[in-house]
Amino acid sequence: MNQDQFEALDHAGALGMSTAYWARAHPDKVAVYDPSGRTKTFAEVNGNANRLVRLFRQSGLRPGDAVALICSNRAEFIEVFAATLRAGLRLTPVNWHLTPEEIAYIVTDCEARALIGEARVGALEAVAAERDSLVLKLAVGGSVSGFAHYDEALASLDGADVPDPVMGNQMLYTSGTTGRPKGVLRAAPLRILAASLAARG
Repeated sequence: MNQDQFEALDHAGALGMSTAYWARAHPDKVAVYDPSGRTKTFAEVNGNANRLVRLFRQSGLRPGDAVALICSNRAEFIEVFAATLRAGLRLTPVNWHLTPEEIAYIVTDCEARALIGEARVGALEAVAAERDSLVLKLAVGGSVSGFAHYDEALASLDGADVPDPVMGNQMLYTSGTTGRPKGVLRAAPLRILAASLAARG
């Protein structure tokens, strides 16, 4: 990778668009292998990230709003991560091994306006019922009452790069060993990630 390419990637990373850079450079290269054996290319991941941004905006989410994600190691995790980065949203990944009460606490405490969860997490319906300010609920990998299906919700949306990305961030939660878990805001652009991806070519 030459200096011009690195600077282009660094700039893309500062806008949450690193995946878009790789989708242009290597659209058919595998970006994600998940434990189920599925693979997704950079073009597929980037397309779904853009579709999610459009869905977030159509649902009324604005920069600074929070998205809670309860999901195991799946390709959708990366797509949601990439989408929130370029939509200006604050992503809180929630450990799907937690109890329903612990999950509900984090989803409420992070002030989530969107909840994306894996169908096998049995607490999703109960968690959503406790958070009446949710404007978007998506189920990954199956059906959940009251939730739209992830793939179906994205199917009709445009996968082209959004022309106006806004850098998002993450709020990660501590383990809560001495009390309730606490949200820790990570606000810095992920340029280190861009450099790491560049090193892997």
